[in-house]
Amino acid sequence: VPSALTSSVPSALSSSIPSALSSSVPSALTSFVPSALSSSVPSALTSSVPSALSSSVPSSRPTATTTRPPASVPPSATPSPTIGPTHSPTLAPVVFNPSDYRTSAAFSNYTSATTALAIPDAAQNIAFSTFNYKGVTSIGSCSNWRTFISTYFGYTFSQNYYYSSIEAIFGTASSTVAANGEEKVVSSSTNKVSCAINGNAAKIISSMFSGQSVNLECDNGRMWRTFSCSNGGTVLCVDCPLSCFSESCAGKQSMMLNPCQSPSVCQNTTAQQKTLVSSYSVVRFDLKPRILYPTFREPLTYTPQQGQINVIANISGPGVVYCAAYDSSAPVPTSNVAIQNSGFFSSSIATVSTSVVVKILGLQPESSYQVYCSTSDFNSNSMDIANVVKNSFPAITSCCKSIIFDSITGTEIPASTPFGTTLSSMLQFHLNAQPAFSNVDVVLSLSKQTTCKYTSQQNGSLPLLSQSQYMALPTSTSLSFTTFVNGPVGCYILSATSSSGYQAAQLFFNVRPSDSPPVPPKLSSASFSNDGRQLYLIFDSSTDKGKTAVKNYNAAFDCSSLVTFYGSSAATCYWYSSNTLYATLSTSTTLPNGFVNIGDTLRVLPSKIKSACDITKSSADCSSYAYATVSLSANITVANQPIVPRASISGPLTVNAFSNVVLDPMSSSGRGPRPWSVLKWSVQSTDWSVNNITSLVNYLLVTYTSTDKLVSIPSTYMFPGAIDISLSVSNFFGLSSTAVTRMNIKAKAKVPVLTISGPQIVNMYRWQPLNLVANAQFSYTLNQSQKVFEWRVYDGLQYLPLIVSTSVETKNFAVRPYTFESLKTYTVILSVFSKSVPGDVATATVTISVGQSGVVANIAGGNTQSINANNAVTLNASSSYDIDYPSRSKLSFKWFCAELSPIIDGSCKLYANSFKNGVSDAIALTPNATLLKELISTISYNVSVRVTNGKGATSSFSILLTIFPQAIPRLLI
Repeated sequence: VPSALTSSVPSALSSSIPSALSSSVPSALTSFVPSALSSSVPSALTSSVPSALSSSVPSSRPTATTTRPPASVPPSATPSPTIGPTHSPTLAPVVFNPSDYRTSAAFSNYTSATTALAIPDAAQNIAFSTFNYKGVTSIGSCSNWRTFISTYFGYTFSQNYYYSSIEAIFGTASSTVAANGEEKVVSSSTNKVSCAINGNAAKIISSMFSGQSVNLECDNGRMWRTFSCSNGGTVLCVDCPLSCFSESCAGKQSMMLNPCQSPSVCQNTTAQQKTLVSSYSVVRFDLKPRILYPTFREPLTYTPQQGQINVIANISGPGVVYCAAYDSSAPVPTSNVAIQNSGFFSSSIATVSTSVVVKILGLQPESSYQVYCSTSDFNSNSMDIANVVKNSFPAITSCCKSIIFDSITGTEIPASTPFGTTLSSMLQFHLNAQPAFSNVDVVLSLSKQTTCKYTSQQNGSLPLLSQSQYMALPTSTSLSFTTFVNGPVGCYILSATSSSGYQAAQLFFNVRPSDSPPVPPKLSSASFSNDGRQLYLIFDSSTDKGKTAVKNYNAAFDCSSLVTFYGSSAATCYWYSSNTLYATLSTSTTLPNGFVNIGDTLRVLPSKIKSACDITKSSADCSSYAYATVSLSANITVANQPIVPRASISGPLTVNAFSNVVLDPMSSSGRGPRPWSVLKWSVQSTDWSVNNITSLVNYLLVTYTSTDKLVSIPSTYMFPGAIDISLSVSNFFGLSSTAVTRMNIKAKAKVPVLTISGPQIVNMYRWQPLNLVANAQFSYTLNQSQKVFEWRVYDGLQYLPLIVSTSVETKNFAVRPYTFESLKTYTVILSVFSKSVPGDVATATVTISVGQSGVVANIAGGNTQSINANNAVTLNASSSYDIDYPSRSKLSFKWFCAELSPIIDGSCKLYANSFKNGVSDAIALTPNATLLKELISTISYNVSVRVTNGKGATSSFSILLTIFPQAIPRLLI
């Protein structure tokens, strides 16, 4: 049985059950209920999978009766009993075969109708079709119709979409079949109608879901009616009576969709012939998205910085703006998830147009990017990706790609220090930008300063460098480099240059006499760690770690013995290195003035710190080193990338008036190790009085000043109407976030109070399991077996019936790893109701945002390998894999090589041709024959591979490859 969904707009007839209409929104139903729409998007169910509610997975709703009785339920037809025997014996039976419907004239008309309602794939629509022939429903059964209504006319789409119109084609054909099997068409009709005025399409669909009866005027004065019958069927018809008797037969009414009425009731059989009424209905429901997210009021602009882009966005209302910068050569994103997970966002709770600034950090200087920004309201309604792409713009970061000497390296080096024996002779530099497409070379050189305090001791020679040539690759994981200095007394300039477009740099340093004590270290900076739990103290040169003043200087010690700042007596310090001190702050709130803050002054106590002793000297030789006698101080600065707050609040969507309500703010994050510096509650409602709003806000502000516990709102604050409760938080870094939960408070007393534990947005990866737990409270006593929990997963408009819970507890929704696709957003809808007590259905929703884990690159054989240049060797990276799709990875490879020793021109000429063509998962190292003959000593290469998946995620793996001119055994680990 073919899928009911074909690609694009196919021919009206498919091999078995045709697709009738094209659509960008696939039907959730399979070939048992073929969509009246074909689609460019594959159906959630393939042809081998039965209807969304098959016999093996029964619906938790009873199928015989509706869960919500309709306002008006006409009685169903009941066949009259036979009064007595017939007056004449039955003649030969009428011969007919309902399975031959595909060859009938009625079916030909049906397929023509499906083609006539076909619309471009770009339109958003769903459809249903049914075909009755010879007393049998061949396409579109009653159970399929019920599933269609509950799937597409419920909460999900009423919140995020609205129905703009209904288009339908109804057809009937009456024929007679004689006893000899001869069939003759008596009459036929076809009617095409639409409903697109006064918002009546949405009203009709809402009534179909709720079971209410309506009769509304639509296009061309036609009256559209919907009602429910006691057999559980929902009827949609045009210019028809309100009746569940035989008058509700689709064949007897020229425009009626009623799959739950038995077609056999509509037939008329005598001994001589049988009158057959064939009918079909093809109905398309057109949707348009609700624009619930903030829109951009004007084109996005930006201001560039070195390694940073500041995006200025003017948004139409409250919400969040997320931005991400993609390399200009990267593929266009196909999902909002990666953009929203980039970590760069800004929010506003202003109800009017306002400007926000989003700072995108960690970029390459002087580089081209394409910037994509998305918006979301506080109920997780996000801008569609098409608009995100439409509003994207190119941006270039400020100049320049540079070589930078680290400020923490010492400027006083002892004379004649053997290479690598002491940190005091080490000089460091780094590149501020990753090489893009090719290797970047750096060459160091020395020269003398024009003036020097050691002139009398300076001779004519220059110091020696342990290394003077360097190479950085596009795959390099570190862009920091080190050299050691060994040389005579004097004042020198270390220059770093590159032929690859990076700006040169210079470092002025002195080589002091070996018997001359070094200058005491100075405090360069004091800053918070990113999470705010520590302070980082950086000195300009290596220190003795205060070992003469601190007993446990090589372990954790009381900070107040070495430094002073607010709360230093409760902080614990330890040396990360000889010039870096970490202070772990106390999380206690018992300090009278709170915590140390940005801008506070930190001081190093005098006579506690002096320069590190050279390894070539004894402790006695270093005893004359001078202490930093003057108190060293610095103002504490913010972290490089401070922790970002994310407010979270969840609660029931529907509650009963004057009942207790519980909200959950406990998934809020990003406050750091201390309380929120700002926590605000606000309430908005057009249904409540100002006094009711003010009363609830004051209660929340006084009672709940943290997000560490559940919020319980007494029933005395709950009045009928719709309300939005907002939670805004700010951390001590000054960064803020807002979350909103929306509730509909009903005057009825039979709505279950339903919540799903945790945040409204669950961020996860494909390889992780999902576990959701619901809590439903009924206002009346029920056994557990009487409580119905229906979980459904949607991908946009598409219901995904194959994603079902693996938990035996119906209140839990458990999904195994690798169920969801990466870089996609799903909506999980939970409906809860009672089987035995009539009442409203409670719904709750959670948004599932599935990120991209990335790629793991690997080269077989380990990080260090040795080979014989005369032997053919293959480096293999086929064990690399995509974390999200380990069993079906589609990866691309690019190999790189740089000389390490000796460095001649940076390129790996011996295997130049091999790396030039290295784009597969394995590379055969074939040496250049001429260079191989000239190879007389061992050489070392840095070989790396960059692995990229189909969604642009990359990873690199490097090895140290040593090439010997003579034969050696090769060992692979």
